[in-house]
Amino acid sequence: MEPLGNPRPYSVCITRNKNCPQNCEYAKYFPYKLQCQYESANELFGTPNIIKMMRHAPEEKKQILATSIIMEGNAWTKDPISGGFGVMQKIMWK
Repeated sequence: MEPLGNPRPYSVCITRNKNCPQNCEYAKYFPYKLQCQYESANELFGTPNIIKMMRHAPEEKKQILATSIIMEGNAWTKDPISGGFGVMQKIMWK
């Protein structure tokens, strides 16, 4: 008999308090090792909105979208006033 779900649920499944299925569609985009970074993105966008964005994105762009979601969440955690725009300004000023 196979165990139910994954031994370490993925970030999206953790925040949704759901059992993570073996073939979780978010596994490759939001792995367990990115849990603390996903929490920042979850505070900014919310898990339902992240899921909507991922469902509407074309398959070839989903990895780019997931990376952008994580980076934007991190940017807002580091700079709650300017967020991603502030990061871009700092890069341009250097």
